Amino acid sequence: MRLIRNYFLKEWLFSFFVSLGIFTLAFSLGNMVKLVDLIINKGVDPISIIQLFFMMVPFSLVYTVPISTLMSTLLVFGKASADNEIITLKASGVSAKKISKPFIILGLALTLISVIFMDKILPYTHYRAREMVFNIGRKNPTAYLEPGTFIKSFKNHIIFFYGMKRNELKNVRIYVSEESRPLRTIIAQRAVINEITDKGLTLSLYNGTSDEIDHKNPGGFYKLNFKEYIMHLNISRETESVKIDKKPSEYTVSELKQNIVSIRNKGMDALPIESELYKRYAQPFSCLAFILIGLPLGIKTHRREKSVGFGIGLLIIVFYYIAFVTSETLVLNKTVPVAMGHWIPTVLIFLAGLYLYNKLDEVGN
Repeated sequence: MRLIRNYFLKEWLFSFFVSLGIFTLAFSLGNMVKLVDLIINKGVDPISIIQLFFMMVPFSLVYTVPISTLMSTLLVFGKASADNEIITLKASGVSAKKISKPFIILGLALTLISVIFMDKILPYTHYRAREMVFNIGRKNPTAYLEPGTFIKSFKNHIIFFYGMKRNELKNVRIYVSEESRPLRTIIAQRAVINEITDKGLTLSLYNGTSDEIDHKNPGGFYKLNFKEYIMHLNISRETESVKIDKKPSEYTVSELKQNIVSIRNKGMDALPIESELYKRYAQPFSCLAFILIGLPLGIKTHRREKSVGFGIGLLIIVFYYIAFVTSETLVLNKTVPVAMGHWIPTVLIFLAGLYLYNKLDEVGN
């Protein structure tokens, strides 16, 4: 049994690392195009470009490790099934489930590694890469604007927005925190950067609401609806030497928890950070789910063409990431509770895999 186990593990590991190299290179080249366009035009030396490239690779691994796990499982067991190795082993009294047990353990190990990777390594490298680009591009205040993070670089203002295209921000929230005054919230569908100086910038906010101080009741607000709202944001000189703010994706799990508590205590919506926290919990289990569904599907593929296994894997991956993006959108729109939303894609794959796995020995007959 040890020889059989070692044979399949050797085949699987070879296929896994080949797939991982190919997919990671493909993902990284896509980032490299943007990186070269951003860096070369600013005269950055080749060493900095190489450093940036390697700092961006871990982000690709979050996606390529699960994909490679699924593909290698489908290809190895699809080939074994096509070569009648599975049938021969079953005839010798070795069940398909017994063959697959080491791979379930391997899936658990990859999940554990992914948990540690996403908690420690990924946040650090992601932040370092963005910090390097940020320092290179720190020529005007727009360098401080990053979608998906609470920006604290402007005096008395905390800004959050979901998207940015050229000089236009999408779905903007601005929290105004002034001494001896309650926290004000300004919400706008979009904002346009009108003027940029070395001291700050001017925003034109469109189609939103603003909490305005009620002069008859200084401790209260009245809601102001506006079509256009002009706002000046100033940057202190001290801010220029401060490190850039982290995005939720750049926090460790402990930092995410601390920031959730801090933001809630300030009366602000912590949903984007909560979403990132539960994503960290759910996403690593995709490795186990992909192995669990890849084993029976691979054994069921009684053809020699590798394109069959590749096609099945591609369909599963497309389904998973469509469900992943959809569930994240539902979470951010508060349609689905944040504690369960990010688990939906993984649970669906896991349950399908568990059903097929329970019928594993029947599949090979």
